[in-house]
Amino acid sequence: MNRYPVINCTLLRLTIYAVSVVFGISCQSLTANSAESVTFGFLEIDSKPYKWKENNEYKGYFIDILDEISRRTELRFTLIPLPLKRVTSYVERGIIDGCFGYYKTVAREQFAYFLDVPLSTMILKLYVLKGHDFQFKDITDIYNKRIGVLREQFVSRDFDAAKDEDKISVLYADDYKMMIRQLFHGRVDCIIGVTEGLENNIKKLGLSEQIISLTQPISLNNTWILISKKSGAAKKMEVYGKMNRALNDMARENLLHKIAQKYGYKSLVVMGHDAEKK
Repeated sequence: MNRYPVINCTLLRLTIYAVSVVFGISCQSLTANSAESVTFGFLEIDSKPYKWKENNEYKGYFIDILDEISRRTELRFTLIPLPLKRVTSYVERGIIDGCFGYYKTVAREQFAYFLDVPLSTMILKLYVLKGHDFQFKDITDIYNKRIGVLREQFVSRDFDAAKDEDKISVLYADDYKMMIRQLFHGRVDCIIGVTEGLENNIKKLGLSEQIISLTQPISLNNTWILISKKSGAAKKMEVYGKMNRALNDMARENLLHKIAQKYGYKSLVVMGHDAEKK
């Protein structure tokens, strides 16, 4: 299994925009010298068990899956952590070849190909200050409330409709810590996030006793690997096909569940099934 130190990585001149110098991690296959090179971006926010940085290395469920795909396909991946605003923008413009851990939306399907098998199904819940909890059954229960969400976070179609109709007020944040502080300081009534990632950040800030989740999830969303339609990778569709075959084989072998077990899950919310913690 490869290690993933954060190193200085210069993006190749994939587009006319410019050469972007960012921090990245390199996932080398056994035959890296002859392998196709593919650059993937991912959200730099720590979100256990999916991906997080520890001792200057990125690790987690998503990273392990990309490592196994690299091994099976002999593709060489460069994985680059990026700020929230840049990941899908870079994919859309072809500055990077793809990204992973993102939801499928109509807008994203216009500029990216999605692999056949979802990586996971993330559970999104509402979080409130203790003593300010309320019964949540459907979207109407948060009408007239101020909601904090991550920028570019897709929650649900009902949520988007309520926002567009001004039935809820949405305050965006660039990362979990900013969103948690908005709730703690009373700028929003509740916040929405992926359970594992948001709860780990709440714990890091020492607020586990002050911030609690509502019981009913607001949505469950699959996450995917995306390949940019403007990717500069040579033989782009061949790369897509290789990755698709590898991920399908891994799913048939139940390997996604086995990787999840490393991180304390009987099965990580894979193929639409709920997660079960050991």
